[in-house]
Amino acid sequence: MLNFKKKPLVSAGLTACLSGHEIVELPQIKHSVNEIRNLVSASHEVYEALYLETLHRLAEFCQAMPFSQMQFNVPYGMLKRQLTLAIAVLKIRRSKLLPKNAGTETISAEDAAWTYALFSSSLLSDIYSIQQDRKVTLHRANDDPAGVWAPISGSLFEKTCHYRMEFTEQEPATEKSIFMAAISGRIISPAAIRWLASYPALYSCWWKTILHETCNDNALQEIIEEAAKKSNTLLFKIEEKTTSPLNSATVFDKFIAWLVIKINESPVQIFQVQKGLFVSETFVNDFVKETAQSDSTLFLRELMNANYLILKENSFYHSFAPIKFENRRILNGIILDRNLLPKLLKNLPINNDFKDNIQL
Repeated sequence: MLNFKKKPLVSAGLTACLSGHEIVELPQIKHSVNEIRNLVSASHEVYEALYLETLHRLAEFCQAMPFSQMQFNVPYGMLKRQLTLAIAVLKIRRSKLLPKNAGTETISAEDAAWTYALFSSSLLSDIYSIQQDRKVTLHRANDDPAGVWAPISGSLFEKTCHYRMEFTEQEPATEKSIFMAAISGRIISPAAIRWLASYPALYSCWWKTILHETCNDNALQEIIEEAAKKSNTLLFKIEEKTTSPLNSATVFDKFIAWLVIKINESPVQIFQVQKGLFVSETFVNDFVKETAQSDSTLFLRELMNANYLILKENSFYHSFAPIKFENRRILNGIILDRNLLPKLLKNLPINNDFKDNIQL
């Protein structure tokens, strides 16, 4: 008898598409979902119809994809990132009376709507980036290609299907505001949107937050920004109060030129590490002051958005005890991605005696 080896139905590198119900029951996700339930004052029926339904839709959209190459680059990283931000938002919401400067009756009447508006808009924060940093292909159970997934189409969930994701730069197919308008309708149920629309002022703020439109005195956006900082989820587009908006490419070029001059002056503050070039926090602050940038946080966020920084646990700064120093000497600083450093900087005689003794 001939003994034929069966061909595997699904090749390596493919991930099964799961339903939203299956995903939120996963151990690494369920804890966050339970925390959201504890933070929301709603009946079981309302919670399931509004909150849990939204979470199911978001989970089917995100599946097991990471958020980005720089943030939450782990399985289910995108979903974890959005849940982390939503939890931080709901915690802040408990101490807020909304809408601002309204009477007791209005605050009481709109309480539930404001909570859901905050929850849903935080879940959609920065989702637009998904259409420009990855390619996702769908495959059937027998590994036959089933096409390329377009984020604007909504859910990635298809029964008996698998998908493969790779980070690669994509030209955005849809303008950001149009994309977010479409995605909000895929993740937020029509009933929830109609409910929010019954409060015109709130709905206007919610819609502008969803579309990432700047707006004065937008309580939703203010709370999301506050929550992002507290939870260290690093929003891509936090509007900073500055008279000179930064251009990341220009700032990076200026920073590199400044480093070239400083390297020979104080080599102890700059040394090579495993993944790139370590620059001490002192140098970062000196650069911000000397070049009249708004502040170091805004400067570093711009570098992060342009992928120039290596993050550690979603934080800009790393702490190292360089081998050449005594054990008590610790330096804090940033790491510039080796792959993006210009040849000018790579070719400089950077002191290699100050290597890190901590592996990233």
